[in-house]
Amino acid sequence: MLLHQNKKTGTETPQVEVWAYKYAIQFSILPEITYLDDQHLTAYFLDQLQGIPSGVWLSNQTCEEGIDFCTFNFWVFATHSDRIKEFHWLIS
Repeated sequence: MLLHQNKKTGTETPQVEVWAYKYAIQFSILPEITYLDDQHLTAYFLDQLQGIPSGVWLSNQTCEEGIDFCTFNFWVFATHSDRIKEFHWLIS
């Protein structure tokens, strides 16, 4: 186990490994509704993700719109690599 020494107190605490993976998922949207706001599209996409494994959290969500598509970019973080793999199988 790796330990990290706190400079202020001099005590040693275990280091926590964090695993991260960046996703970019593109999906089609109808050209008639291309001017939706990013917050609406982000909320819609997050609602579609069901059953996210425990110990997994998402961060830095951005949404980029094209004429007839949308790309949702986000980072997935977990303290164990198996949780990232579970998330990957969830969205595949």
